[in-house]
Amino acid sequence: MADYRKTLEVLREEWSECTKCELGVRREEEDGEFVFGEGFPRGVMFIGRSPGRDEEAEGMPFVGPPGEFLRSVIEKVGLPTCYMSNLVACRSCGEVYDGEGALVTSTDRRTGEVKPMIGDKPPTVLQVQECMPRLHEEIYLVDPILIVTLGGEAVKALTGKPIAITTQSGIEREVEIPGAWRVPVRTEKKKVWGRKVRGEMTFPTEVNMVKYLLIPLMCPAYVLRYQSDERQGSPLHTFVEGMRKVADVYNRYMVEVFGSLPQESNF
Repeated sequence: MADYRKTLEVLREEWSECTKCELGVRREEEDGEFVFGEGFPRGVMFIGRSPGRDEEAEGMPFVGPPGEFLRSVIEKVGLPTCYMSNLVACRSCGEVYDGEGALVTSTDRRTGEVKPMIGDKPPTVLQVQECMPRLHEEIYLVDPILIVTLGGEAVKALTGKPIAITTQSGIEREVEIPGAWRVPVRTEKKKVWGRKVRGEMTFPTEVNMVKYLLIPLMCPAYVLRYQSDERQGSPLHTFVEGMRKVADVYNRYMVEVFGSLPQESNF
């Protein structure tokens, strides 16, 4: 359960040495970096799938080519306040095999040692589940105006429903995240707040769920493969149009709630 008194720095410290799944174990063995979210709260929160090689090396989300592309589009559409994170906070990777099932290897130029080639891959369902409490609490503490998922895995993990990201990119939906405390609920049969259990009065409660607006977009790494195709309907065009919609939603919220747009960038 989220704790509203906690800071993002404390949450990071609590999870920085996590080894609940194989990703954390590998991170410890390889001396890799734990990749927590970065940015500013109460703006637009971007959630990707998992850190890659560059992110693991830097200890920061979205610093490789896909991240640079994402940041450039954020600047292009004029989003001032952003926060970035991932479904899992450790690099998800494994040995690479060719089309015939043979292990791909590489030779260290310095030592001559032959090692298996390691490539990024999607985290397993179990690995995502182990890291989801961290992400849920991170979302609650960031308290974004809008969540933007990047890729099909991210939106599926948060909503519990798979979507065809190429056709449903940019379509708004709602997601519920566990919040702080619990809220009272009426009993199912008599619809009352309290009931007796073994002669004692009890009052049932449930997790306080917080609703957020969510817009799914394609994964930046996928879009980069088609960056030379600028035709209408191409992945690049669809992604940029989706980001413009994100900026419009953010700007509309700021005007309606605060009466004006922010004057300075917080990203």
